[in-house]
Amino acid sequence: MSTQKDQKILIIGTGTFGASTAYHLAKRGYTNITCIDKWPYPSLDSAGYDIVRTTSLSCTCLH
Repeated sequence: MSTQKDQKILIIGTGTFGASTAYHLAKRGYTNITCIDKWPYPSLDSAGYDIVRTTSLSCTCLH
């Protein structure tokens, strides 16, 4: 299966995962990547923006 590197790609959400996806696609040669987010950079919905979500190692288990 051949892939066209100039096909249109839309990434919704430019937080940690969206930006990483765009970066890795570009490294693989894709040239028509658009990223959108409802917030300006840094996205307030991003997992990387909330220090609690990215550094918490604790787990609450319910039995």
